[in-house]
Amino acid sequence: MRFTADLEPVIRDLIRDYRDAFLPYFSYSGISPMCGVEHSIQLVPDYHVHHQAPYRLSIPEATELERQLEELLRLGFIKPSNSPWGAPVLFARKADGTLRLCIDYRGLNRYTIKNNYPMPRADKLFDRLAGNRFFTKIDLRSGYHQIRVAAEDQPKTAFRSRFGHHEFTVMPFGLTNAPTTFQTAMNDIFRDILEEYVIVYLDGILVYIRTLEDHIRHLRDVLQRLRKHGFYAKLSKCRLAQRKVDFLGHYVSDQGLNMDDAKITAIAKWPVPTSAKQFRSFLCLISYYSNFIQGYARYSYVLTSTLLWKNPPWFWTPLCEDAFRALKKAVTCAPVLRLPDFDRPFIVTTDASDFAVGAVLSQVFPSPPDSPYPHVPPSPPLLLTPLLD
Repeated sequence: MRFTADLEPVIRDLIRDYRDAFLPYFSYSGISPMCGVEHSIQLVPDYHVHHQAPYRLSIPEATELERQLEELLRLGFIKPSNSPWGAPVLFARKADGTLRLCIDYRGLNRYTIKNNYPMPRADKLFDRLAGNRFFTKIDLRSGYHQIRVAAEDQPKTAFRSRFGHHEFTVMPFGLTNAPTTFQTAMNDIFRDILEEYVIVYLDGILVYIRTLEDHIRHLRDVLQRLRKHGFYAKLSKCRLAQRKVDFLGHYVSDQGLNMDDAKITAIAKWPVPTSAKQFRSFLCLISYYSNFIQGYARYSYVLTSTLLWKNPPWFWTPLCEDAFRALKKAVTCAPVLRLPDFDRPFIVTTDASDFAVGAVLSQVFPSPPDSPYPHVPPSPPLLLTPLLD
């Protein structure tokens, strides 16, 4: 992290005062059980115990698995198990090239009663950020592992590998209700200040305000709450008192929202899909940034109107190719989106076609004299999802 000369001492004092919230590691014994927050796994009445043979792993994967299991055992996050449940293990490669341990809990999730706790929407969270100049992003260290699994449900998390049979004492990744359990915990911690100067999405916390003095005071409040409830942040992934931070796949600043550069590169380099499965992966990524793409509904309709029929024959036409290229090009030219100012009037514009209706909610923003974009017209406004026949 880089700071101006006058800001660096303030941040260093803050980190020193709350160094126990930035521990380099923690163990099961160091997790403070939150009142009423632990992960439970409720099953449907007609469930069947699921167990499955271990997946085959390459030699490097097996070596890494043995290392990670030893570490998890040392920290008390897993323990030997004799549970009848048993999910297989696999690995996913992280962006930095290291291997992430994953448990295939699809068999358990099939019989788990789903928790319908409402998750926040990214676009609604971003609406709260207009007019702010200082931002801090706090990433929690191994966030899910900071929630305990109820003792009676730990056997259900059992997994198998060539190195034995183990079960989790802390919440693992891959359980169907894990996100809602974690979001519940975060909302309970920050409930009285949510969307006042803090927004939270799972293990990502964003603190925002207009003035530096208020920002430092709010940071102390947030870190004090994490300390009180025994949650730990990963300092290397935190961005403290910045004018621009990355959050939920976007860059946030006082200018507005930008697309994440890594996502722009990934979309620009995306090869032409050769199957419906590949196309769905592309559409899932690019639809998240539809607000940045003028004409997104038109281009996506060309692709989805035939390619996503149930069991369609895969037929990539020149028209599909044109729409695919247009979407990729639009992403590389994505504008900075201004955040809504709720003190200014909104303009509603509607339109319709033979197959859709839509509406645009927009505002007029004058360019400030010191704006780096003095001649750029207002960004394309948010296009509401068309109602297809």
